[in-house]
Amino acid sequence: MRGRALRASALGQSPIRQDQARESQCGAATDPDHAAFPSPMGRPVDPGSTPAHIGAIIGANRLGRSFSCRNTSFPGSRDRGMTRSPRPRRHLAAEIAAAIRSGAYRSGEWLRQVDLEERFAATRFDIRAALAELALRQAVEHVPNRGFRIAVPDRRRVRDMLAVRALLEAEAAVSALPHLDDAALRLLEAKADAFDRAAAEGSMASQSATNLEFHDTLYGFAPNQALVEVAKEVRDRARLWPLVLWPSLRAVRRSAEGHRVILAALRAGDAAAVAASVRAHILGSAANDPACSAEEAER
Repeated sequence: MRGRALRASALGQSPIRQDQARESQCGAATDPDHAAFPSPMGRPVDPGSTPAHIGAIIGANRLGRSFSCRNTSFPGSRDRGMTRSPRPRRHLAAEIAAAIRSGAYRSGEWLRQVDLEERFAATRFDIRAALAELALRQAVEHVPNRGFRIAVPDRRRVRDMLAVRALLEAEAAVSALPHLDDAALRLLEAKADAFDRAAAEGSMASQSATNLEFHDTLYGFAPNQALVEVAKEVRDRARLWPLVLWPSLRAVRRSAEGHRVILAALRAGDAAAVAASVRAHILGSAANDPACSAEEAER
């Protein structure tokens, strides 16, 4: 031990520093994390190195171990193949809205969050977030210190909003008419076909998406895109649900028929017929006006 101390003193090191250097050298040969950082200079540790040099090596090894543990998702990491792909986002508000739309809950009925958690297999946090979204659309009503209940639709407001929407969308369709060539009409026909397929065998999400694609494709040919933007904003505000929801398959098919009537008017180049068909499609759809759902049920 005395000989070691004398030799270390001659080298300007303490025995403890020498031991640390040996451990660092051994670790670099056996520890894969150390192997990634053998030394700042890229060569094995020299026991005769200066204390400052050895301290830098030890620090680099510790940094390497920490970096390897905390950043395994970076490119080049050994664990990059283990990263999890994100799960598709669930539209819980739309699922609750569909249940309301189908008549599972009556107007004015109180919603028990515990029951919703069980029915939709969701957490309380997710249920509350979904109800808050529906409250913004006035599909449900939040009463402080009481909870949420199914809102009673304001029929007058719904009809007034739909009247404004019909006015704007009819004008957008008429202004698009002079800019529709054969290719544009074929594109609109393909969009109508896509909605027909979704109506027959698709989900409520695909039905909603393909319906909006038909209308947005048509309005995309309008030269006044400011008008189109306002029309879309009003459409979104007028909708009671996160998605376009139809109360029955019959109501979906009526919307599909409405698309065909609009297409026929566009092919004929009849501006008055285009405006009338768009207005009738919006005002007469059970997806837009709950009152139309009651009329459908009575027929």
